Amino acid sequence: MKKCLIASFAAAAFCGAPALAADLPTKAPAYSPAPAPFSWSGFYDGVNAGWVGSANNNVSVTGTNGFDVAVASGAFPNPLPLRYDGFIVGGQVGYNLQAGNWVYGLETDIQWSGAKDNFSTLTQVTGFVPITTSASRELDWFGTFRGRLGVAMDRTLLYVTGGLAYGETKLALGAIALAAAPPLNVTSASSQTSAGWTLGGGMEWAFQNNWSVKIEYLYVDLGKSTTTFSYTSIGGTQTLTAHSQNTDNIVRVGVNLKFGDSWGKAPVVARY
Repeated sequence: MKKCLIASFAAAAFCGAPALAADLPTKAPAYSPAPAPFSWSGFYDGVNAGWVGSANNNVSVTGTNGFDVAVASGAFPNPLPLRYDGFIVGGQVGYNLQAGNWVYGLETDIQWSGAKDNFSTLTQVTGFVPITTSASRELDWFGTFRGRLGVAMDRTLLYVTGGLAYGETKLALGAIALAAAPPLNVTSASSQTSAGWTLGGGMEWAFQNNWSVKIEYLYVDLGKSTTTFSYTSIGGTQTLTAHSQNTDNIVRVGVNLKFGDSWGKAPVVARY
């Protein structure tokens, strides 16, 4: 009898074990954050380098009294071939705001320029004394303050940009005619800081959450430069003026750093 009872209890326990195991709580799956989509929003700064070249490569010359006759006859060459180009280097600061695939931004930059050119020629025209004419043209520095509008394709940004441009340009003109009466040996130079406009576009790629590289083209118009010298001869006071339209093509590459380790990342979304 005792052995029958023990056997009955063992059979009941064995049969009830699966039901008891089914009632035990199950372990939750491990937490796994979803990959965060990239965002262009935030402040950034960076450095850049590139090339600048004049878009208008001639300097025109006009004169008064005797000089206007000399210019018209070719005794003074007109226009003067002055095409400058050179390297540029500088830095930029900006802010982006991304809404969907659209990116709105503001950027300002300042650039040092090594672009300059010189010209000198000896002109001999019948009826005039030989005249040596010299001229130079230079872009010392420039800066811009621009808006940016772009379309983001994840970590690639295509954008157009435009706004204010400003910078310092230099223009010089000289003439030597030792056989003139009295001898001619005069020079004139101007240095001016002027404002204008710029328009362009570029592409930027974020190779890390806080780092990006870009390539950019800008067309810059800084207005006109003039410089004038005067010369007093038997015929009275004469003036000669050089005129330059300061327009430039700019191509540059740059690197940007976005402030803050979390920038470039959207909020983490839990995934189970």
